Amino acid sequence: MKHFTLLAAFVCAALFSQAQVIDPSFEAGAFGGAWTEFSINFGTPLCDLASCGDCGGPCVAYSGDWYAWFGGANAVEAGTLEQTFNIPSGTSAELTFWFNIASAGDTLVEDAFGMTMDGNELFLATAQDYAMYNGYTQVSVDISAYADGGDHDLLVAGGQTTAVAVNFLVDSFGMNVDGNEVVGVSEILNQEVEVYAYPNPAQDVINLQFNRQIQGAAKVTILNLNGQIVSQDLLSDVHNKTFKMDTNSLENGIYLMQVEAEGVSYSQRISVAK
Repeated sequence: MKHFTLLAAFVCAALFSQAQVIDPSFEAGAFGGAWTEFSINFGTPLCDLASCGDCGGPCVAYSGDWYAWFGGANAVEAGTLEQTFNIPSGTSAELTFWFNIASAGDTLVEDAFGMTMDGNELFLATAQDYAMYNGYTQVSVDISAYADGGDHDLLVAGGQTTAVAVNFLVDSFGMNVDGNEVVGVSEILNQEVEVYAYPNPAQDVINLQFNRQIQGAAKVTILNLNGQIVSQDLLSDVHNKTFKMDTNSLENGIYLMQVEAEGVSYSQRISVAK
C-alpha cells in the first residue's frame, strides 16, 4: 500500500498557510498571490512556456498558459503548492484535477506526487504509475468528509530523489458539492467583479478578495443600517490578494461594506450570523 510518507521529506520545510484564494488553473501566474509556492531549485512549481520551456514537447498546460510542474530538474527537487479554501456544506463532494506524468525517469517509487487535505492523504502517485497517467488524465478524489462549510488546507507536493528528471504535471482544479460545480472565487473576480466579500452570511471572519485589476491601497468601511461607522480599515497593496476581517465585534445583523480603492468604489451588503 502506498503512503504519503514518501513525500514527507519534500514538504516538511514548506508548510505554509494562506488566506482563502482559489486560482484553479494557475492563470494568475507564478507568485500571483493565489497559492503559497515553494521549490528547492526553481522557487515555484508554476510554469508557462516562456519561463520553463516544454521539456521537449510533453510539458505543457492542460488549459490556458500556466500549470504546475513538479520535478524536471537535473538534481534532487521538491516543490509544493498550498492554499486554504472554503468547502460548502453537503452530503457528497469531490475535488477534480488533470494530472500527467510526462516522463518517469528511472521509474522509482521514491519519485512521487501527492495531495493532502488538512494533513490527510487525498491522492498519491509515483513514477511507477507512468502508464496510468501518461498524458493528461482527469482525477477525482472524494472530499465529502470536508464538506462542512468550513475552510480546509490543500497541500500539493511532488518531486524527484535523484538527478534523473521526472515530470509530474497538474492543472485545472475543480470542485463539486452534491453534484453542483463550485465556481472558484478567482474565476468570478477575473471575469467582472473587482472586489468580493465572502462568506455571506459571515460568522467570525469575512474574507475580502481583490482581483488583478486593482492596485495600491484600499479603505474598507463597514456601516450599520443607521449609517453609523462600526469599522474602518486601511489595507495596503491589495492587488490580487485576500484579507481576513474579524467580525467578532459586530452584532448579528445586516451591514453595508464600502470599499474605496484606486479607481474603484464598491459596496456590498453583508450579514453577520454567529
